[in-house]
Amino acid sequence: MKRGKILDNIIRHIIDIDKRANSVMVKTQELIDESERDTKTSIERMKADIIGDAKIKADDMYLSIINEAKAEAHKIKLLSEEDCLSIESKFINIKETLENRIFYQMLNDNMGGINE
Repeated sequence: MKRGKILDNIIRHIIDIDKRANSVMVKTQELIDESERDTKTSIERMKADIIGDAKIKADDMYLSIINEAKAEAHKIKLLSEEDCLSIESKFINIKETLENRIFYQMLNDNMGGINE
């Protein structure tokens, strides 16, 4: 009968070891699952941060380009206004000169040549 008891003890011991091993497997799987969830959450958070940072940088770059373009457009506008004023001034000078010539020519033609 001792042999039967020894076998019983060995079987119980094996069953206990199997139960503990199963418990360790379950806990290990739970830790793996929790670790996966944490990792996925961290990755999603990092993605959101990266996308947010990229959007901010893109917005800053866009505003910088727009501001440069506005400054260039303003500079061109000022130069154009200066050119227009210069052309207008030249036109007025030429116009006055031509008006004076025409007036004197008409006066000369109508008076029969004053300087003759």
